[in-house]
Amino acid sequence: MSKEIYEIERKFLVNEIPNNLQQYKCYKIKQGYISTNPTIRLRQRDNEYILTIKSSGIMKKLEYELPITEEQFNNLWHKVEGNAIEKNRYLIPLRWFNCRARYLWS
Repeated sequence: MSKEIYEIERKFLVNEIPNNLQQYKCYKIKQGYISTNPTIRLRQRDNEYILTIKSSGIMKKLEYELPITEEQFNNLWHKVEGNAIEKNRYLIPLRWFNCRARYLWS
């Protein structure tokens, strides 16, 4: 069963990185793109594997997320075009909403 969501891309500039990041929930993410037109993304988030298909758009895109198995992920990973990335995503609560902070690592 796919999950349909809208992605609204928003970016914020922070004044400083918190000193105590280890206290927040963190996901290890590995992702790459099989295609950029249409957008087809392959992502591993901890032990979860997801194939995402995005509609066209600049600020707002419709996304379909399809859970896949680790075996399917590994078989599809060979199709990734360009540079894949790995990052840590920290969930840092703010007073009025949750913020997802992303830090790339190699």
